[in-house]
Amino acid sequence: MHVDPARRSPLSYDEWTAKMQLLGARYRLDGVDRRAFAGWVCARSICDLEAIELGCNAPRVRRTLRDTRLDDANHYYLLLQCAGQMLIDQNGRQTMLNSGEIALVDSSRPLTYASNCAGKWLSLHLPRESLASYLGFEPEGGQCRNGGSLPVRLLRELVSDAARGNQALVRQIEPKSIDVYMKLVVFDLVGALFSDPSSVSISAYTDKLFGRASDIIRYRFRDPDFGPVDVAAGMGISLRYLQTLFTARGTTCGRFIRSSRLNYAASLLRRRTQTKCAFPLSEIAYACGFRDYVYFARMFRRQFGYPPGIHKADDGIARLAAACREDRESSNP
Repeated sequence: MHVDPARRSPLSYDEWTAKMQLLGARYRLDGVDRRAFAGWVCARSICDLEAIELGCNAPRVRRTLRDTRLDDANHYYLLLQCAGQMLIDQNGRQTMLNSGEIALVDSSRPLTYASNCAGKWLSLHLPRESLASYLGFEPEGGQCRNGGSLPVRLLRELVSDAARGNQALVRQIEPKSIDVYMKLVVFDLVGALFSDPSSVSISAYTDKLFGRASDIIRYRFRDPDFGPVDVAAGMGISLRYLQTLFTARGTTCGRFIRSSRLNYAASLLRRRTQTKCAFPLSEIAYACGFRDYVYFARMFRRQFGYPPGIHKADDGIARLAAACREDRESSNP
């Protein structure tokens, strides 16, 4: 990818690190004499995304866990290698990035870049939540892709054209919508290159999202019309991504909602037993978000091992005996 030399502003060691810090990207430079350091940084916007054109002659550039916490960054870097060769080490994966190739880097995770020559890169910032919501899953950082593949060529050409302001494309699309349109195309190509829906990892970010989903369910499960679609809408993410959050934890959103309703029903039944209240079982089912009592009773027994009608507060033996008695009676009509 061509980078206009006129955009380069020679920076000293301290100026380079300070400017990168202002852009939310703290780095530590190793193996270079401060007096011999040469680097440049240019911030801009490409495809409705923040971007940085940069380069330096440091043989090793590190980003520590402390750096990620200080930046409080929550996005990916789509890194396009414009010149030179670089080794990327992140998430226990070491991959070589050659000129013309593309890597996906997680800003929230430590990483190291190593190069034996001055490199030139273009870095697009992809907001994590927007990307994950659009794709339906969260890709893992530290991956590189060969420059000869079709998605890489398309992505490189798209970003290069956007950086130069391709007038032919501008004439075909309304000026106000072109950047938004191209941003979604970038997301699609990133999904084609780096995503694997079957390997969504559990991280601090996905734990936070799962907690938000659990809170929404906790407050709304009593509504019989409430379901996974409402959870996804309340979080501002796709239904597909919502399901991957639960699948990664061995369940589904629908099953989690049903379990929440049944656990609440069990607490109401305990209260009913303790207070010796004659509150109808069907009313308890409806109060927990079930429209059909027969379905409620079947799911209750499947989850707890006994029907709701014989629920006891603290008498597990009596409960088991009653369940066995009911089994015998049902098998011998």
